[in-house]
Amino acid sequence: LSSAMSATEPLIMQRDERGLPVERRPAPPVPIFPIIVIVLAGLGLLFTWLIWHFGSHSKYSARVDILADYELGWLFLSMTILKYTWTLLNGMQLSNRVQANIEAPDQYIYKVMQPEGERLLPYVLLENEGALGVWNRSQRAVQNYLEYGVFLVGTAILSGFVFPFPTFVLSVIIFLGRLISALGYAKAPMGRAIGFGISTLAMNVMEMMVLVAGVLSLRR
Repeated sequence: LSSAMSATEPLIMQRDERGLPVERRPAPPVPIFPIIVIVLAGLGLLFTWLIWHFGSHSKYSARVDILADYELGWLFLSMTILKYTWTLLNGMQLSNRVQANIEAPDQYIYKVMQPEGERLLPYVLLENEGALGVWNRSQRAVQNYLEYGVFLVGTAILSGFVFPFPTFVLSVIIFLGRLISALGYAKAPMGRAIGFGISTLAMNVMEMMVLVAGVLSLRR
């Protein structure tokens, strides 16, 4: 928890006359987002394999048989497709964010519309300093959780049917990760990173449990 809270970065940055950041962070030499997605999926599959083989294997297999009897594997695969549709769209958004050189927590850039010929006013961004900045980042932590929430709830229900106790444990990890992330985010944007990574890995394990259960049921 303390490591997340200690992650700080400058909240005051040099800006141009329109209020946008002047300094541009160097682009990574390779696309980072797809690498992260692949690594997280791989780790999720690894943990799912460990749970399947070293957990209550006979009970898991019996529940997969139920999925097979009712052809519910397609439902499980549908959840995976819908989640990765969002992942793809989010990756496109992140790429555009980098091109626009806009940092978190800003999610939109607003323009004050002026009559033609009038001087352009600065863009409207989120307050990032003082108590208002803390609240803005805390609010963003809530909204980010909700963005994942629709898939998280569906994934937890499906994975919980086949792997109930592992799903509960992963839910506790997600809770702790999101709490650490929110506390860190309130201090500085990068303070969210550690907790977010913990919760995202746990969610990916859930997602791979759903995928594996669906595939296994369709093979029976």
